[in-house]
Amino acid sequence: MNRRKTPLLQTLWTVGTVLCLAFYAARAVQLPRRTPLGTERRLFGGTGYTLLRQPRNGRWLVSAQAPFVATTAPPPSTFWTTFSDALTTFNWPGGTETGRTLAPFRDEGTWSIEAAGLRRVWRLRATEVKHHSAHEYLSAADPPALLDLKAGRTYRNEAAQRLLEQLPPSDQYLADDGWQEIDATDLLPLEGGDVTSPRSLNNNRGFVIGGRRVSMFWNDPPQSGTALYAASDHAAPRVLRLADGAAFTQLSPDGRTVFFERSGALWRLDLRRSLPELLDEAVPPSLPEPELDEPESQPSRR
Repeated sequence: MNRRKTPLLQTLWTVGTVLCLAFYAARAVQLPRRTPLGTERRLFGGTGYTLLRQPRNGRWLVSAQAPFVATTAPPPSTFWTTFSDALTTFNWPGGTETGRTLAPFRDEGTWSIEAAGLRRVWRLRATEVKHHSAHEYLSAADPPALLDLKAGRTYRNEAAQRLLEQLPPSDQYLADDGWQEIDATDLLPLEGGDVTSPRSLNNNRGFVIGGRRVSMFWNDPPQSGTALYAASDHAAPRVLRLADGAAFTQLSPDGRTVFFERSGALWRLDLRRSLPELLDEAVPPSLPEPELDEPESQPSRR
């Protein structure tokens, strides 16, 4: 009797295991999400990433936040107290959607964001992209280091410091393609009736893309019901709701890619058209009719 049930139980356990793993993979991978404006893609779990752009090929690089290093020595303790403290203070990074991502396996180094996915280009955390002649370098700090992307060679310590002194500032070649960050205070859209309208959010940044001014508005940290908005430079600004529950990170110089953080992860929104073009397509806001004084009636003349 038991022997007959054994194959059936093994089959049920196998099917259940496959279904559980498939469900876990589908929830962990976070497949691309299509929206009316484009496609959202989840890149990394965790927050605090640095986004860098390579001006020569337009690709984006992402590096993880520098790990926390304690400045004071911990007090002496026994094995059990240390183990107990580690269990009670352990936190999952991010929100509920990224709870399956363990902190010990967080992605480190510098990665290139490509059409086919992510590719690791350096095991160190890059903080700047610099140029010298025909070469492009990634710069890291503490200790100073430079990666020659063309030759694949890493310079460290004194050699990196000498080479850094010969390189121009990183901001020098950001304006070559018309990309510029400006103050967004004068780009605030008109007050709306919605409590989550852009004016009620606590963060904003402005950009110039192809001669057009665009402003981004969001809440940091994101709150329930809030979203990431974009506003145009029209006399009556047009507003687009880009992503729900998102905190803005960066906008590409061509206005086709928006990076943001949501639910403890870094996301990329690939727009179907540039942001100024999408704002031109948006419906203009409805403005109240001005109140006009009625003309005084004049006595008729005979």
